[in-house]
Amino acid sequence: MKINKFIQTVWVLALFSMGACTKTETLPLEEAVKNRIVEYKIVNDNMPLLGAIDNDNNTITVYRPYYSGIDLLIPEIKLEAGSILVDKDGKEINLDGGLMPIPIDTVGYQYRVSGSDSKIRTYSLIIKTQVYPSPLKVGYSLLKTEAGGIDQTSPYEMVLGGSVLLYGNFESTSTNSRFEIKHRASGKSANDLLTVSVIKVTNGNYVATLKTDIKADTGYYDIKMYHQGRSVQLPPLRMVFRKPGSFGYKSDAEWTKAPGEIITLTGNTANTFFLYNATLVGLKRVYMKIVWDKTKYAEFPEGFPETLLNTPIEVDIVSYSRDELKIRMPNLPVGKYVGQADVGGSSTSGHQVRSATFGFYLDYEDWTGWGNDNLTGYAREMNIRQK
Repeated sequence: MKINKFIQTVWVLALFSMGACTKTETLPLEEAVKNRIVEYKIVNDNMPLLGAIDNDNNTITVYRPYYSGIDLLIPEIKLEAGSILVDKDGKEINLDGGLMPIPIDTVGYQYRVSGSDSKIRTYSLIIKTQVYPSPLKVGYSLLKTEAGGIDQTSPYEMVLGGSVLLYGNFESTSTNSRFEIKHRASGKSANDLLTVSVIKVTNGNYVATLKTDIKADTGYYDIKMYHQGRSVQLPPLRMVFRKPGSFGYKSDAEWTKAPGEIITLTGNTANTFFLYNATLVGLKRVYMKIVWDKTKYAEFPEGFPETLLNTPIEVDIVSYSRDELKIRMPNLPVGKYVGQADVGGSSTSGHQVRSATFGFYLDYEDWTGWGNDNLTGYAREMNIRQK
C-alpha cells in the first residue's frame, strides 16, 4: 500500500516536470545601426586636436588651446564601416578631397552620417577655446618706465581708414576677435569699426594690427575687445579726418585717355603711420595746372600753346568717396606729355606731392579748414588721345 502511494507520487511529480518544461530558443540581438563617427581630428594646428564624440547627445566638441594661432579648422573624420557622410539633401559627400575648413567662430555646424539602412544621425559641432589664466591687457603703446609693460590708459587718435597697432598679452597669433564699440557722442553701436588683420610677435611683444572703417563717424569711441575667450576695455580711440596730401593711381593707363574720359585716383589709407593716412571730404573744386621748370626735362605735343602754362585748367568731378576721386581728363591738345613729380613723405611731414609738372589741385569747403589750391594729384606722363 505504501509502495503504491510512493509510485503515485513519483508519477505525479514526473508529469508536473514534463508539463513545466518549455523549449528555449536563442534569438539574435537586433543589429545596431552603423551611422556613427568614430574619430574626429583637427589636423592643421601644431598638434592634432581630437574632438570629443558624444554619441548619446550626438555632439562633437573640439577644445582649442589659447595659444593656437589657427583661425580655420581643417578636420579629418573616420566613420563606422558601411556608413557615409551626406549633405542636407542626403547626397554622399566624397571624403577623398578632404572636408571643408571651418572658421573657429562657427556656431551650429552639423555633420550627417547615414547607415546602411539609410538612417541618418546628425552631429552638432561645438568649438571651445581654453582660456589663458591671466587677464587680458591691451593698449596702443608700451610703457617707457617698465620693460614690456603695456600702457592701458592712454587714448589714441587715428585717421578714418588707417590702421591701429594694439599691444597686448594675447599669447596667440590667432585673429579670433570681436569688438563691442560705441560712439561716445551719439551712443550708436559701431561694432564693425575695427577688424583685426594680423597678430604677430615683434621684439618679444604680441602686436595686433587693426584696420579701421573709413566710412565711420569721427569722434571718440569706447571699445571692449574679446579675444580667445578673454575680454578687456580698451583706452578711448578718437577717429578724425585728415586732409589728403597725395592721391595716386593704380596704373599708367589712367593717363592714356581722351578728353572727357574718367581718371580714377586713390588715397593713401591703411597705414599705421598717422600722417600717411587721409580722408577725402568736403571737396569743392579740382583744377589742373601745368608748371614747367625749364631747368628740368619736359615734353609736350607739337604746337602746345605755352599760354596753358601756370594757368588753372578746370577739371570735372565725376564722384568722390573718402578714399577715391573720379575726374574727367581735361581738354588738352592731343599727344604725349612727359614731366616731373616730386612725391614722398615721412612720419613727420606725411605723404605729399611737393611739386609736379602736371599737377591736380583741390579746393575744399570752409568747414574742413583745409583751404584751396592744395596740390594733391599728379601725372608723370600723359597720352591724350583723340576723342
